[in-house]
Amino acid sequence: MGYKQSAIDECIFHNDKGIIILYVDDLLMLHKNQDMNDEVILTLSESFNITKTSKGYGNYFFLGMNLEIGKMTVKFSMKKCVDKIIEDYHHFQFHFHI
Repeated sequence: MGYKQSAIDECIFHNDKGIIILYVDDLLMLHKNQDMNDEVILTLSESFNITKTSKGYGNYFFLGMNLEIGKMTVKFSMKKCVDKIIEDYHHFQFHFHI
């Protein structure tokens, strides 16, 4: 399919058309247009059982990250994950050093 594995993270594959992030059985694709996503899904579905859950612009939750996908932007945050950690460990006294 023409993707190169990232030298920084072995779960990230990229080319000049987009990025694929793969973790165990979860896959996130960011491409210049939907046709490229559909092409990757078609190719992968020849060898794997694919369940497509969402597409397009909007807000998504993926591997503990909140994603806000716009026409020209992708914003990642871990707010939900951090809030859960604070909720679970609220009885500890934290000291932050920045």
